[in-house]
Amino acid sequence: MKNPARTAKVVVSLIVSMTLGAGILMALDDKAISEGAFSLASYTRLNSIDKAANPVEAALRQWEQVEVYCANISSDTDSHFTIYNDVLGEDGVIEQTNSWRKQRSCDADGSKTIRVCVVTGVENKPSDCQLKRTAALIEKLRRKCGINNRDIYYPSNWQI
Repeated sequence: MKNPARTAKVVVSLIVSMTLGAGILMALDDKAISEGAFSLASYTRLNSIDKAANPVEAALRQWEQVEVYCANISSDTDSHFTIYNDVLGEDGVIEQTNSWRKQRSCDADGSKTIRVCVVTGVENKPSDCQLKRTAALIEKLRRKCGINNRDIYYPSNWQI
């Protein structure tokens, strides 16, 4: 280092510019321009997969399959989990239903299928956030309940 004063100026200006850049990015993070698949602010506000997958009121039942389906609206009685879009809730939020909390079947025949409703609205296409959150939930349930990958069923238009 021939010129320590110059080095100090460069380091200080680098720190100031990085701080300003980070401040600008954080200020823009909640705006529409940066929302999407890579917005950390919107993703960190979502509930945890671990909390969503834990039954609250009953011991974990022996489940054999997972079925993911899309619906225009959420139907609390037809599923164990609901994953919302921006229309009916915050995109990617996972909600347990009473059926999961009490470890009851959603079907009258008492099947051992975990049902996951992905609320897509009229266009019947899940958002990127819903796809990622569904995949994370399914993986957590698969490991927790010992379900094989071949026993997980998705809609025909699902993009894995």
